[in-house]
Amino acid sequence: MPEILYITGKKEDDALFDALSNLKTGRVNALTQLEIESFNRSPSLVVVKRKDLNKRLFKKIQSVFKKPPLLVLLSEKKEKVPAYLQESENVEIVYISFPEEICSVVSRVLLLRNVLNDYNRLKEENRELNRLINIQRELTKLMMIHDDLDSLFNDMMKSLKTVFNVKNWAVFIKDIETDEFVLTGASLKRKELKDVRLKPGDGVVGWVSIKKRPLVIDDLVGDVRARSEMKIHRVFKTNSMLVFPVEGRNSVVAVVELINKRKGDFTKDDLLLLGNILGHISVAVEKVMLQLRLEELVITDDLTKLFNLRYLNRTLDIELERANRYNTHVSLIFMDIDHFKDVNDTHGHLVGSKLLTEIAQLLLSRLRSVDIVARYGGDEFVIVLPQTSSKYAAMIAERLRKTVEEAVFLKKQGYNLKVTASFGVASYPDVAKSKEELLNLADEAMYKVKYKNRNGVYVII
Repeated sequence: MPEILYITGKKEDDALFDALSNLKTGRVNALTQLEIESFNRSPSLVVVKRKDLNKRLFKKIQSVFKKPPLLVLLSEKKEKVPAYLQESENVEIVYISFPEEICSVVSRVLLLRNVLNDYNRLKEENRELNRLINIQRELTKLMMIHDDLDSLFNDMMKSLKTVFNVKNWAVFIKDIETDEFVLTGASLKRKELKDVRLKPGDGVVGWVSIKKRPLVIDDLVGDVRARSEMKIHRVFKTNSMLVFPVEGRNSVVAVVELINKRKGDFTKDDLLLLGNILGHISVAVEKVMLQLRLEELVITDDLTKLFNLRYLNRTLDIELERANRYNTHVSLIFMDIDHFKDVNDTHGHLVGSKLLTEIAQLLLSRLRSVDIVARYGGDEFVIVLPQTSSKYAAMIAERLRKTVEEAVFLKKQGYNLKVTASFGVASYPDVAKSKEELLNLADEAMYKVKYKNRNGVYVII
């Protein structure tokens, strides 16, 4: 029931208070000016006669009760109303001719206040709904224009940083091979934030990924879960965080940390908003991951995970065009494993397939990040060396030959296999004048080694 506070100069022999006591739509309390500060509740309405009200009392009412709705009663229609009352938004001034009118006046004011409060509540809800719709539209737009996770998260976090009014953010993406969470993006660029990996279950990130629910931390230093992340959060000077998981189809694929609210603390409203948009975030991330998986299937070899012929041809077109534009070289190495058929005949095709996979990983580990390794077919591999002359390509081929010759393969499986390989090298535009000629010459060079003594390098000059 609404609580009405009637402020009077005296409680005794007050006909207005006697009339208010009959009010059925609220509970009435009468106070003198000296008793105001002792009243420790927030009234729905404060009623006072104009003749009892001065500017000092008005300010006191506003201060003690945090600007409550105020009903000022005039006993005469021509009674002067000061400017400070006329300019106040929460004041209603009413003339009453006799005390019995007060109950209907208060009831009407309370009803109007309820209507106004409902209107303001609906207006705020509508504002929040429109805000939510705009956020969801922005996430949908980002999902449509991005085709890689790094750029998606980067733009998405810029939006979320504004939405949640935070200073910083960090994104951890799950490595599907190790189950570790890798720090792949952050609002700050610092060397301390490079190569950060968290083991499964470690830190706040690990806790959130296991529990699969958002977490608010108000005091990071006092939270034991954050110990393994302190290196990161010293950089951010983290005090508080809102951390949430991003789920894919079967598991958590990423964890996001929103760091240090600019004003105040993270609230239930933040969690409610997050709950309303988290599904859209997950859908956007899952869509990009699905697209990447499809692209990977299209351009990689199923067995070795090296690039396939489709990607090799596309890469050669690009690299030869770049070589023409900048007057540089492109070299090609053809590699064939010697006596690979003997491995299959002796140990079976499954062991042969595992051997190819280990050799593929060995090649990748010995080459530059700009070099392209592709499986050409069977036990043949092709290596594209951008901006590399035939002289240096020959040196690289020889280094790879020695690496293969000295390696022991499938040790964990107990086979301890030793193999060698034959290498052929050709360069564009030194000897080859087209993509087709480059492939054919490198292939011919490799077969010259195969037909001679194997385990060697032949360079067409």
